[in-house]
Amino acid sequence: DMNVVTTAHLSRWMHSRGADSTRINVMYTGVRAPRTERTISNRNIIRSRFGIDTDLPLVIFGGRMTKQKRPELLAEIFKAAVEAGLKFHALVIGDGELRPDFESLLEKYNLRESVTTLGSLPHEQWLDALIASDILLMPSLYEGISISLLESMAAGVVPIVSDVGGHSEVLDERTGY
Repeated sequence: DMNVVTTAHLSRWMHSRGADSTRINVMYTGVRAPRTERTISNRNIIRSRFGIDTDLPLVIFGGRMTKQKRPELLAEIFKAAVEAGLKFHALVIGDGELRPDFESLLEKYNLRESVTTLGSLPHEQWLDALIASDILLMPSLYEGISISLLESMAAGVVPIVSDVGGHSEVLDERTGY
């Protein structure tokens, strides 16, 4: 009777493939903001665990190490940031078939001082690391609307993401890039 989709982008895609647009409704996904006490304590705990100064910008990536998530581009972005003299630390959370290639690029570009890889983590640990961060970096090749994007926005972490899928439906110059 009806299709419920999470983005207008997906609604247009379905309509372009013959779906009746009067039977497609967009319902955006929502996430809960973390409790304030968790935000402050976790930020300090996580940063202390990895030896990250409280004033140093912390960038986070979370996702599968696959072609869709473009881990090689992630390494290139980190390399360019270091070469530009930017001071930051990055936590990279995720695993997949391209992780060995990503790890090799970190070595090749001498990024180990600036980037810590953590592999796969349970969702609660991802949220703890996200809360401790300042910037979510997600250079995906394609997405719908990423749950990580929504979680970062709810946690007050600035998202910097590829302009793909429905991201532009929830992001503007006030909420991220």
